[in-house]
Amino acid sequence: MARLILEEGGNTRRFNLKEGKLTIGSGEHCTLRLESEDVAEIHAELEFAKGGATLRLRQGVAPATVKGRKITGEHAMAHGVPVHLGSAKISVEFEGSEQATLVARRNVRTRAEAAGARSKSAVQPRAKVRKQGIPTAVIVVVGIVVAGVAWKFSVGVIGGTGKKKFDVSATYAQVRRLADQGDLTGVQAVFERIADEPLTDEWRVKFDAVIGEADDRRASALLAQVNQAGTVYIETQLRKFEKTYLKGKPDPPRVRVFLQRLTHFKEQWPQHPEVAWVGRMIQRYSKITDITQPKTFADIAFEVKTLTWAMPRDYKQAFVLLDAYVEDASGDEYEEVMALINEKEEERTAHFLDRILQAKYEWKKGERGRSVELLAQLVAKIGEPKMEDEAADLLLALPGIDDYLAGYKEARRDMFDVLILNAKVAERANEAGLL
Repeated sequence: MARLILEEGGNTRRFNLKEGKLTIGSGEHCTLRLESEDVAEIHAELEFAKGGATLRLRQGVAPATVKGRKITGEHAMAHGVPVHLGSAKISVEFEGSEQATLVARRNVRTRAEAAGARSKSAVQPRAKVRKQGIPTAVIVVVGIVVAGVAWKFSVGVIGGTGKKKFDVSATYAQVRRLADQGDLTGVQAVFERIADEPLTDEWRVKFDAVIGEADDRRASALLAQVNQAGTVYIETQLRKFEKTYLKGKPDPPRVRVFLQRLTHFKEQWPQHPEVAWVGRMIQRYSKITDITQPKTFADIAFEVKTLTWAMPRDYKQAFVLLDAYVEDASGDEYEEVMALINEKEEERTAHFLDRILQAKYEWKKGERGRSVELLAQLVAKIGEPKMEDEAADLLLALPGIDDYLAGYKEARRDMFDVLILNAKVAERANEAGLL
């Protein structure tokens, strides 16, 4: 078993790792979502197996750093050695490993030495207060007589007027109660408060066990939040698609799109409770078509249709597929793909004008958020430079747009990252302090 530790924005979070893969990035569908700048929507993957953990950085993303050294591609995670991704820092601790045992022994010695040092220092300041509070003449007369008594009772008497004596049993009962109630914030607050208190190794183990339980609950809550997006996807993009388009003897192009969506789901939500169902669907429908084989024109035509049949339409991705396919097409197939390109270009122009008018109408009737979203979707997905810039000009001219851009960055980082691919939006975001 291993534990993943994330340090970001002054906060530390811990997650238990199970065998498998998780995605790391700024996208809302990532298993581990980072708020750090310079982190891509999907920046890396972390694979954990019995042999260790491997971090795989996506091609084209900013490199990570380990001990000041930049890394790209694959990196084998060492026990307790942090990897920096932007301003975030991740590390992995392997339970039961030789490294972990050595580190644990060092920590025990360090805590014992620190506790001894704290015990000594806890007496000295009180003795000084004792001396400052009594006139010098009195010390000369009765110093020898009362020195031992003063030393014995200084902690109890003088301590009563200063810091309250630390009650380890009561504190443990408090943190145990908070953990049982699911108050993870309260547990963390108690741990921060007692961070400098001397604890025996026995008590330290007990407290560490509680924070471990709290971290597990926090990880479970985070996973549930991440998986909620997966639940929406599985209902709207998978079950509904299968029910509507794969009845009877399904058409291979439709099966290919379905398999692509299933594969996307497994990569984005590897720990979702429905991942077993997804696996069964992949096994079942892979018998009909092999998505590793080159796409036919029928495959391309249906996939383009799925990208442009509902709002928001993704003409950018549709034309990426069409432009790539037409390069190698010839004969009748070339004529077919060119006809589809011409059809989609006309359709895109009409769609663009319709969405512009709709955005203006929504703004006029007070639906400002809806208006912003319509224009933002055009910037992100229209896929034609002049149209994209026109939509960007209209978007950036809206009153309060800086706040809307900040909202995208905070709540929908994946959309924000796409928007700032447009030079005009990126310039405005930079001026607003968002980059």
